[in-house]
Amino acid sequence: MTRCLARERRVAIAYRDGLEAHVLVEAVDVLAPGRTPTGRWELDVLLVPSADGLPPSVAEYCGRHELTVRTVQPQADHWQAVVAV
Repeated sequence: MTRCLARERRVAIAYRDGLEAHVLVEAVDVLAPGRTPTGRWELDVLLVPSADGLPPSVAEYCGRHELTVRTVQPQADHWQAVVAV
């Protein structure tokens, strides 16, 4: 892994940790650029069922850190958001 990719990975992990601190976020997976359609680091965010979409606190976090919310959709009884770093 090149130094640039390692740094980008650390940044994505830091954003994952920040998102996981939100009470309505159940889990966050970090997806490497080779596994995403955008070719960018992405975060697969699993939200609790009561989130009823993307919670304002999560949207504000993404905006503050210039993360791009690509999709928000129901997933079984939860919600899923995909965020590009």
